[in-house]
Amino acid sequence: MVLDIIFLAVIIIFIISGAVRGLAKSIMNIAALVASYILSNLLSGAIAGWIFNAFIRNNLIKELSTAVTNTEISVNSALGDLPSWVSEIVTFFCNIFGFDEQRLIDCFAGKTTSSNLTAVQVTDSFVKPIVTGIFSFFIAIIMFILLLIVFKLIIRLVNKVFDLPVISPINRILGGVFGAVEGVLLATIFLMVLAVIMDWTNSTAALNEGISGVAFSIFKR
Repeated sequence: MVLDIIFLAVIIIFIISGAVRGLAKSIMNIAALVASYILSNLLSGAIAGWIFNAFIRNNLIKELSTAVTNTEISVNSALGDLPSWVSEIVTFFCNIFGFDEQRLIDCFAGKTTSSNLTAVQVTDSFVKPIVTGIFSFFIAIIMFILLLIVFKLIIRLVNKVFDLPVISPINRILGGVFGAVEGVLLATIFLMVLAVIMDWTNSTAALNEGISGVAFSIFKR
């Protein structure tokens, strides 16, 4: 209910804003919103992977290799030697996605190798996808906000240069329509992010119809 009210309020605000801006400016704002969303999703994964490889991977492999003292050791036994912050993240997301310790052990059952290769296998096959996935999610949010700000500044500059007027009532009506589209897109992105966060944290707020409402229920898994 609360989120439904917020959803509708955002749409109404953008309808009014679109009517004031006119058609051309509203279209440019929608283009900025879509471009920001697409670019942030396309680039966040690559940036997250680069951060992991550049600043985390080698140190993690080194720590695991040092912790493993035997020259022949199973891959699953090395998982307990992960740094605490990595171990907490791995455990948290294993619980979310339905993994348990035995299932994880079964995935690596029978695989024995040197300590260094064991560290590489655990890091690349298991830890990296989880850590980069988390990084990618938050990087995408940050990039989306920054890109949207940049595009909005560019649009404002273009408007000043060309002084795009709002002439006719039809122009205002169409601006309001496209403003509504922009509001729906922005509110939808917000609800998608909120749904993911609530899912990760197992929040009970999503189950409260007084808070979640109809709009949010679409994104609940």
